[in-house]
Amino acid sequence: MRTAGQGLGFGDVLDAGFQVFRASFWQFALAQAIVAIPVAVIQAIWMPDVLPRGPAQSASLFLAHAPVSLLIGVLGMLQTAAVVLVAHQAAYGREATALGGYAQAIRRFPEVLGFGLVYAVAIGVGIAIVVIPGIAVAVWLSQGIFLIVLGNRGILQGIVESYRLVTGRFWRILGIALVAFLMVSIVNLLVAVLISAATGRGAVTAVVTTVVSILIGSFPIIALYIQYRDIAGLPSAPRGD
Repeated sequence: MRTAGQGLGFGDVLDAGFQVFRASFWQFALAQAIVAIPVAVIQAIWMPDVLPRGPAQSASLFLAHAPVSLLIGVLGMLQTAAVVLVAHQAAYGREATALGGYAQAIRRFPEVLGFGLVYAVAIGVGIAIVVIPGIAVAVWLSQGIFLIVLGNRGILQGIVESYRLVTGRFWRILGIALVAFLMVSIVNLLVAVLISAATGRGAVTAVVTTVVSILIGSFPIIALYIQYRDIAGLPSAPRGD
């Protein structure tokens, strides 16, 4: 068994993530769907694709959509926590279920929500100043969700320990996150282009891309989970041993 002390290679992390993803593919898809489908409906009803005309309309749309955007963000944090918990079970060959992941995530929901709000505000401030600080903050805090959900840390502990874990590994973690997200984004983009060209209907394209996102959207979180296990000093890919 290769451990964090030995260090997983860049490709090892992605490969182990893919193994876990494939092992519980439908449970990950269900975990995504439980939130993604209601969010898609909410966006279609309350957040129509309207281009604002001038600052006044922009401010009006922002205020009107703020509560819905907040709700979507909260659901997104719950979804992320559930996927992490499913990945944790699947990585050890245990029975992993989406419903079980959500049940455990709800028990840690106050800490998950609190961390999510800090995470969003910190990144938002960083991006508002200059884009690069926002990206840096995202990487420094990237391990917090794993520490809170799997390590039973509090919000402040999650933030402090995430910074400690990332120290000396910043570029590696950023690289894995970028590659994993790019892999999913490229697939989504190709599907969107093909469906749009074939049907010419935006509604059909939106539905198909939502389905694709449900099927593969959990992979970046799984890859980052494997990375977390590596740098936290725990076995990163026990399934292969």
